[in-house]
Amino acid sequence: MFRDGIEIPPSSHDILKFNIIATLNSSNDQPAPPSVDQSNIIQPDSTKLRFPPPESLKRDKFLWLSDGEFARQTLAGLNPYCIQLVKVSDD
Repeated sequence: MFRDGIEIPPSSHDILKFNIIATLNSSNDQPAPPSVDQSNIIQPDSTKLRFPPPESLKRDKFLWLSDGEFARQTLAGLNPYCIQLVKVSDD
């Protein structure tokens, strides 16, 4: 995903490209991290998505083997902005 990219099926390339760009732009009303250049994720002439590696992965290739990083990625995936505070419902 970080080095080789993810291949997009040709028939759905434009629809998926539109959905990913819309998702990246909305992203829970959080600004994109400064290290993420969204123009590099989808190249206009490519059928692959290439994501920049997370900062933690740049520092230590084996960090994801730790329990804490495994739990973080299980909760939020690769986007740490997805983690939200769990609140008690008023119901």
